[in-house]
Amino acid sequence: MPRMSQERLFSIIMLLLAISVGASAANLKVHCGRTGEDGYSSINAALKKANLQGPNTLTVSGTCNESVVIQSFDRLTLTGQRGASIVDTTNGTGVVLDIVDSHRVSVTGFTISGGLNGVLCEQFSTCYFTANTVQGAADAGVIVAHSNAVFNGDVIQNNAAQGVISLDGSNTVLIGVTLSGNATVGGGAAADARNQSFLQIANSNVHDNGDSGAEAIDNSSLVFSGGTSITGSAGHGVFVERASTVKFVSGGGNVVTGNGGNGVFLRDLSFGFMGVGGATITGNGDLDVNCSVQFPATRGALTNIGGGTTNCVEP
Repeated sequence: MPRMSQERLFSIIMLLLAISVGASAANLKVHCGRTGEDGYSSINAALKKANLQGPNTLTVSGTCNESVVIQSFDRLTLTGQRGASIVDTTNGTGVVLDIVDSHRVSVTGFTISGGLNGVLCEQFSTCYFTANTVQGAADAGVIVAHSNAVFNGDVIQNNAAQGVISLDGSNTVLIGVTLSGNATVGGGAAADARNQSFLQIANSNVHDNGDSGAEAIDNSSLVFSGGTSITGSAGHGVFVERASTVKFVSGGGNVVTGNGGNGVFLRDLSFGFMGVGGATITGNGDLDVNCSVQFPATRGALTNIGGGTTNCVEP
């Protein structure tokens, strides 16, 4: 092939690639509840026009009365303008925002209200949440199942059961999150790790919930890495059972106080690590650290809980 033909072919290929990349990216406006303006009237309508591979950005304003399903997307960003909200229309039987089999999905600045669950991140998704409020669910406010999720500066409040559940092998991180008023009816910890899941909580405020503040069950792990307070729980501050672990990272300065039950309650082959300066666990309704029957174990419960009470025995 002559040299000029090769160069022309290369130019055509590059042009087609540029067109393809440009077509895959979209910046879409959504004006929920408003007509006669540029953009879409619902989030679901905009998603139908977005390319699954992305990147796509949806800028949303107004009150969106819909159940939003994000399925098989990559590189999707939902940004709420001031006052943007997504409100349940299923009378408490469905999910308000359901992220399914999707990757690098970011949700920022929404109030998400009602539903059986407010937010579900599931089926091996990767979800990022920033400065949202999730409230008023008939069951758990947030569920992360078989997925990875990060919450940064969100408020999860006044849900009938758990505030957030990390479930079925999920990895969930809470940074600067407020969890309050959860377990108003159905019970359950405000922050819950279950079924071989991981839940890390940093610089967060877990207060005045209707059951325990945080728990790990069935071979799951809780890590408090710094600056978190757990106060005013009707149940235990932290509840750990069935071969699960809790770790207060050394120097973390966490506080567990003023809870109705024990500060930290361990049983059934579970383990608790209290690093030096990791937590002050004092002033709770029962023991500050309770090693119940069925072979729990701790390190640091005798020395690193700020003078709190305990029945744990360490070698």
